[in-house]
Amino acid sequence: MKTFNILFLCTHNSARSVIGEALASMDPSKRFVGFSAGSTPGTNVNPFAAEIAEMLGYPAAKLRSKSWYRDWETD
Repeated sequence: MKTFNILFLCTHNSARSVIGEALASMDPSKRFVGFSAGSTPGTNVNPFAAEIAEMLGYPAAKLRSKSWYRDWETD
């Protein structure tokens, strides 16, 4: 089965894009791998976004704001 990488971009990479990454990565079909990044990433993930991602079963270790200027694919 072919998998698809999906990159979610937003300014601070602290809420919407993090939730998108978690939703795509936790898709039961396993056909998607989510990534997220921001142009000016924040220092922390929004607590509500972290709570939603963790409720989806997304690994807490991956919950961080990442820059799209760095190598985000290695996470």
